[in-house]
Amino acid sequence: MKSLKFFPFLLVAFLLLPLLSACEDTAMIEFLAEMAVEWAREKQILNDQNQVDWIEVGLYQLQRTATGTTGDNVLDAALEAGPVVYNFHQAEELSDQGLEEGNVDLIDQAINLRPDDWSYYDKKAAVLINQGNTQEAERNFEEAEGLVDDRIQNGGNCRVLKLNLYRNRENALLSQLAGNETNQVLLNALDETQSQIYYLENNHANSPCP
Repeated sequence: MKSLKFFPFLLVAFLLLPLLSACEDTAMIEFLAEMAVEWAREKQILNDQNQVDWIEVGLYQLQRTATGTTGDNVLDAALEAGPVVYNFHQAEELSDQGLEEGNVDLIDQAINLRPDDWSYYDKKAAVLINQGNTQEAERNFEEAEGLVDDRIQNGGNCRVLKLNLYRNRENALLSQLAGNETNQVLLNALDETQSQIYYLENNHANSPCP
């Protein structure tokens, strides 16, 4: 998954992001990513060092502005999605930095960029627990759960979405436990989260998904 950071964000938006929420196969994600890279190189958007040629992107944008299309439907869609994915990249960097540094303000900036992304609320909650603010942490956990439940009610796959939620939460909690292994509130939250993962993975009677 680290290789995703080298892709032009325009392509990730159009070719990969719609699939990530439903795909648990890392090998398949990597394969799709390689396809995106090859396509980008063919369009001269990406060079051999996996860096975006922004001049080429700008020329495509000018062409699209002047004529309404680049002549390539995939490229048109990628260019249109670009600003959204740029925000996604910024939010990911802010939330990761906030989680690493224990800085809630940085995570709030990520939430402001992408208020419907439940992963940031879980990261914020983990930091808040570590800071002793358990009440606000619980509110953020509930916010994350609510966003996932909304997706499920709108037709999303319950098992895939809930596993995504709890695995992200598990990682956030583990990051805060590093060097702070005796924090009982973090340990309790981690135990509950890992129990939910177990229930989902094993179709347990306690699974939140029927």
